[in-house]
Amino acid sequence: MTQRKPAKRKMPLKKAGRRTGARVDKVDKNSPIPGKFNAAMKKAFLQALFDGMTVGKACALVGISRPAVYKRRDADQTFADEWDDAQRMGHMERCDVIRSTMWERAVEGYQESEVRQWKGANGQTRTATKMTKKVDNQLLVRLAEQHMPEEFRANVRVEKQIDVSEALADLMERATESPQNSIKSLVKA
Repeated sequence: MTQRKPAKRKMPLKKAGRRTGARVDKVDKNSPIPGKFNAAMKKAFLQALFDGMTVGKACALVGISRPAVYKRRDADQTFADEWDDAQRMGHMERCDVIRSTMWERAVEGYQESEVRQWKGANGQTRTATKMTKKVDNQLLVRLAEQHMPEEFRANVRVEKQIDVSEALADLMERATESPQNSIKSLVKA
């Protein structure tokens, strides 16, 4: 009979930010030591924010806790400004990509393939692919609304005054005379 070795116990996870959060005040910009927020980690973190990652995902990418990076942000105004710039510039970049993609699909069009299959005279299945250029009309309307709001307005305001006071007074009068008749007249009207 063989003896079993006792199972190794896993160490409990420490709360996020304890290890790196304590070291964030002693930042050495060129330190390769893990857990210290060095220049390479800062650059990777800011690039991740520029690319649209959340702060949590950017922290996980560079290996620092959220509390530590927020502590660094509070202590270093230059870093806070770079953080804000990275997020703002990344947002502007993504908006530009969206606008250009909308323009291409709405104005220049896009290729769409249509595959057709049929039985030939000899019984074999035949296939043909037809490429067609299509434009997205809904996007085109949205672009027109954005660039020419005077001509293409989605929220047209119609103003018409209707005097309903006489009609309401008439209905109230009929309802007080005979409730059964007023219900029938409402249904007919």
